[in-house]
Amino acid sequence: MRLHVDNCEEIDKSRKNKGDWNLILHRLQEKISYKVIAFFVIVIILFYMIVTSPMIYPIIMNKTSMVHIEISNPIDGSKAPELFQVSGSININVPNGQYMWIMVNPVSDPNAWFPQSFSVVPYYGKWVQNVRIYGKSGEKFNIAVILINEFDNRLILDWITQGRDTGRFPGIPLPNSAIIKDKIVVQLVT
Repeated sequence: MRLHVDNCEEIDKSRKNKGDWNLILHRLQEKISYKVIAFFVIVIILFYMIVTSPMIYPIIMNKTSMVHIEISNPIDGSKAPELFQVSGSININVPNGQYMWIMVNPVSDPNAWFPQSFSVVPYYGKWVQNVRIYGKSGEKFNIAVILINEFDNRLILDWITQGRDTGRFPGIPLPNSAIIKDKIVVQLVT
């Protein structure tokens, strides 16, 4: 059976229009592809800039390497009374799951560290903590600011509770998760 077409021009026109639609669809796909690729490239660049920002990276990635903590007072090599204040600065908030402590250590006994009363909570990039050192006049002590994880924070809090109950605060090893962010040496003067 043969189909009869009255107007050959209509067939040619139909084929031409179909070709135009294919060309239009192809060009539209190209434009969309470039826009989609450009969008994802921009998103990746923005994500990289945000994640690697010194203010955001430690918070997102929970890294302590970007945290800069400095002891500004007293200065290294100072003479210090039995009770004094240690103060300093921090460039960003302490990352979640980390705790900042001041630890005292007699230079003569590297394994006897003494946490100071409670973890430090910085305020607008500054911090201050009372420190008490016991020893003989002229004895040297390390004063360190450290970051530790939640497990070691709990151990220190338990050590403090036990010390208050017994009246004894024996020196402890530096916690396993401790990262010393700054350290100075002072000489006790009584």
